[in-house]
Amino acid sequence: MAQILLVSNNPANFSEFASELKEKDAIQLLMVESAQEALRKAESTSLDVVVTDEELSDGKGLELVKQLVQKFPLVNCVMVNTLPADDFHEYTEGLGVLMQLPPQPTREEAKKMLSILDSINVLLKET
Repeated sequence: MAQILLVSNNPANFSEFASELKEKDAIQLLMVESAQEALRKAESTSLDVVVTDEELSDGKGLELVKQLVQKFPLVNCVMVNTLPADDFHEYTEGLGVLMQLPPQPTREEAKKMLSILDSINVLLKET
């Protein structure tokens, strides 16, 4: 079962996105509101993906991603960010961010994320 952690102090913005994930039997969706809670969850749970909002109650999503990559280099990260795609790529260079999400991600973005994860898992199984 895939463990996906959603980090946002405004979970209503993720209602469609989360609904899509909750409908999948092979996914356990966990939710926390702060970077500190996310880091504690990452220490106690084997997470496959961390989806973080741009602004958290205790900092920025980018700072959380930097901490996660440093402590848990194999966790996939997805971020809400409003920068143009090229700027976002520069902003997250070297962090291995899987994808960028809009401020209110939809079911389609959830499906796209799951498709990317499936592709990664297929590649890992082939090696």
